[in-house]
Amino acid sequence: MSGPTTTVREDHTKWQCNEKAGNNDKGEPIECQEVMKMSEQVCTKCWCIRRVGAVAMTEDEMYLGMLVSITKGINEWWDYLPEPQEESCEEPTDTVMGGIRKEGSLAEAHDGYVLGTLQSFGLNGEAIWYYETARNGCS
Repeated sequence: MSGPTTTVREDHTKWQCNEKAGNNDKGEPIECQEVMKMSEQVCTKCWCIRRVGAVAMTEDEMYLGMLVSITKGINEWWDYLPEPQEESCEEPTDTVMGGIRKEGSLAEAHDGYVLGTLQSFGLNGEAIWYYETARNGCS
């Protein structure tokens, strides 16, 4: 991610609510996950205001980043993935792995392409990831 900013990117037109909306039959938390236009400050499903942890999305609901802070009750700080760049379909010659997983950690392909982010941990410590499914035609 490029660092938090209060400037909303031009392609950031929607947000996804990640408020806890109850528990499933195993007692695990269920997130709302309703998607709204940026002009809507309140979730149309659970009626919670937009809060830290909300996901930044494009018009076609591609992941862009996350709301990481709200200062003075009104200034939203969004942390975005880097703007899309032209990619090559050539395989890289090296890979890097490692680190400690925490909420907001990125899942990356061997070529560094961001596949998704770690959204939360379940009651049993299992990682709950939000993955992207589209690439630029490379396979």
